[in-house]
Amino acid sequence: MQNRGFKLQQVLNFRKEVEKARSLELAEAKRELDHAAERLKREEEHAAKVSAELAAKQAKGINANEFLMYSNFFHKKSKDIKRQREEVDTLDVKVAERRETLLVASKEKKVLELFKEKRVAADKKALSIKERDFIDEISVQKKSRLTP
Repeated sequence: MQNRGFKLQQVLNFRKEVEKARSLELAEAKRELDHAAERLKREEEHAAKVSAELAAKQAKGINANEFLMYSNFFHKKSKDIKRQREEVDTLDVKVAERRETLLVASKEKKVLELFKEKRVAADKKALSIKERDFIDEISVQKKSRLTP
């Protein structure tokens, strides 16, 4: 019984590979999200720095051309920040989807692993019963030989 092996081992191996691939996909999605979040943070910090710079110049006095330049900069920067936030949100959804896909793959693998464990335990139990029956049969045969 033990020699036969687990008939679904190839399927289990495939499920393990699928889980591994899904795990790598999740890691890549997280990495993309982290990079996008870092870019957003840098954009926001740069905007805050330039805003402070503008406030300092306004306190000293600023000409119209310079103010227009800052205004154009902030207009473009706000669009960039909005676009980057949208990218972060999109990547956040992607990470959640990848996490869910990994969870499904892990569950499918776990089902097969549990089935394999139960199958191995059942095979061991059946083998143990056969061994016990064999030993009982030998004992009965010895006893019948010894009895005149």
